[in-house]
Amino acid sequence: MISISRNNNRTSPERYLDVIYEINAKENLSFIGGDIDSDIRTINSKTKFFNSKCSFVDKAIFLPYLHNYHIPNDRFHEFLAYDENLVPLFNANQYKTVIKGYKDHPQIPLSINASPKIRHIGGLSYYMGLFNPHFGHALIEVLSRAWFFLKSKHLLCSDLKFVFHTFKTPSKAPSPDVFLGKIGEYLKLLNIRKEQIIFIDQPTEFENIIIPEIAISISDGDCFFDSRFLDVYSELNEKIIGFEKTSSKPVYISRAKWAKPVQGRGLLNEAEVEECFRKKGFEIIYPEVTETKRLHALLKTAPIVAGVPGSGLLNSIFSQNNSLNIAIVNKSMMIHNPGFNHFLHMNNMKQSSTVAYVHEGDDKMSFNVDIKNMSLCLKNVI
Repeated sequence: MISISRNNNRTSPERYLDVIYEINAKENLSFIGGDIDSDIRTINSKTKFFNSKCSFVDKAIFLPYLHNYHIPNDRFHEFLAYDENLVPLFNANQYKTVIKGYKDHPQIPLSINASPKIRHIGGLSYYMGLFNPHFGHALIEVLSRAWFFLKSKHLLCSDLKFVFHTFKTPSKAPSPDVFLGKIGEYLKLLNIRKEQIIFIDQPTEFENIIIPEIAISISDGDCFFDSRFLDVYSELNEKIIGFEKTSSKPVYISRAKWAKPVQGRGLLNEAEVEECFRKKGFEIIYPEVTETKRLHALLKTAPIVAGVPGSGLLNSIFSQNNSLNIAIVNKSMMIHNPGFNHFLHMNNMKQSSTVAYVHEGDDKMSFNVDIKNMSLCLKNVI
């Protein structure tokens, strides 16, 4: 049995990331409507900036993502890749602390030398990270690892393979088809073809693999960014709409077409909220059904982006820097869901300001907004 020491692998991303500078999350945040307790973690978190690294590794070993497989029991990181000496390759890490309470696995990593199922992939490969089928996570985590090959486009040869971890295990359904939906569109625009993709569903050794660090680490507290993270989204904007002149209208991103809102999060009177913003000159868009070119054309030049925090509002990553961003929240959403935290830190990274309209009263994840009160409060910022 082969095993490695884990004594020095306790989390904080800063053990591995080279943080350059940081800003307090609340520096670019203001509230209208209700009040928020000053001790909420988001209010006291920081946006931290770092330089991503990239490794070229021979004979790297990647293990499938299995719950309780790489996760010790005291908020360690998950290790998904190792060099030929079974030393963890930190660049492949998601840089996320996992939920406390997972049971440790007796072998980390497994006994590779004794495994009859290890496969070998020749040639050059490129690691893209954990493919989370949740749109918001795929949008800002999976795509962010493309920063390196955008700077080194000579790597994009026809036989380059793109490697993904997935949540699927060998005992469950096959790996998801990543070419369905908008994420699939974005991968194609980045010249990642279906036949080039390899999923880690068994222990796999790569002859040569490029492992770029993820350019973003999000959580319900501090968030970490490399500014090259934005290059990916600028590239996509350019490929989708080019340099066409587009109207500069403010945008409200509605969740009305979202079939299964996470945690039931959303506005019970979304139609009334849409009408309120429409009267203020906003264009209403529905990311799930809006044609991709139109979506990007509206977002790219929008001076203001508004909506309820969640995957839909993360599309604001395609909007211009130095914009105004409006989030409709209540206290429960601020405390129990990280969506607003992700949105706030992403705006900080883009040097954009955030205004939170805080609904008072109903403190559930789904709630009715007081339209009259919100409209009056918005007059002070729009």
